Amino acid sequence: MITVVIPVRNGAETIGEQLVSLAAQEHAGEWEVVVADNGSTDATRSVVEQYRDQLPALQLVDASRRRGPAHARNTGAAAAGGEIVAFVDADDRVEPGWLAAMQRAMADESVGAVGGALIREIAGNPVGTEGRALGDDLGRWSGFLPYAGSGNLAVRRSLFEELHGFDEDYLADEDVDFSWRLQLAGHRLVFAPDAVLTYKERSDFRGLYRQYYRYAHEHPRLYRRFRGDGMTRHGPKQVLKNWASICWRFAPSMTSYESRRRWVRRVANATGSLAGSVKHRTWYLD
Repeated sequence: MITVVIPVRNGAETIGEQLVSLAAQEHAGEWEVVVADNGSTDATRSVVEQYRDQLPALQLVDASRRRGPAHARNTGAAAAGGEIVAFVDADDRVEPGWLAAMQRAMADESVGAVGGALIREIAGNPVGTEGRALGDDLGRWSGFLPYAGSGNLAVRRSLFEELHGFDEDYLADEDVDFSWRLQLAGHRLVFAPDAVLTYKERSDFRGLYRQYYRYAHEHPRLYRRFRGDGMTRHGPKQVLKNWASICWRFAPSMTSYESRRRWVRRVANATGSLAGSVKHRTWYLD
């Protein structure tokens, strides 16, 4: 049995599309959906209730004890009845064949966890694909281990419990931390290219900046935890070069929408890692 866990907080406007996409999945085996509500104050719960006819094995659980998606995912996993737990986010959309692809990848008993492929979408417009898994640089930092994003991840429940789930102290990047701990414990993380999910990237620059700032803010915490296992960091010359490049490319980056987005992400990475270095008292700058 597979349990699909969806963490959500104030997702009334987006979660319906994800639930419709899940209801359309063709899967011969037994499966269920667990929505873990992280303290929504909008109509999220009532929206979820509307899909019980389309998803008979649907649970709605209270995950409001602690704020954060990591806590919501852990709460959802604790309520799971499946031997395999798959995580998706409320504001994304699984594509046809996603569930079956996850099942096929997890059929290999030597596999501990699976990461799927992403189609990046901005304001309803697809802008390319990203595979986050073994052999893909998008899923690695500093030449260290690969990781799978928690928005498209499946893991054996027994292994998830053995590793104590996601670390709830992280504001972001808890999926990177989990992926690395899983592999360092001797378990396999593999890529399922047919398990495709459309990832809704923020279209406004302020939201994009905040998103990537949160990611980068946790990079020093990751380095502090995993430097003894081989995670490396940039030297002072590379850091200065990165910051100089941000300043130098300000004007050229204003020529197109996509180039502006790339520049905003770079600024968010640089400033987020700087703030995180101060907070976590660990030097790690992007």
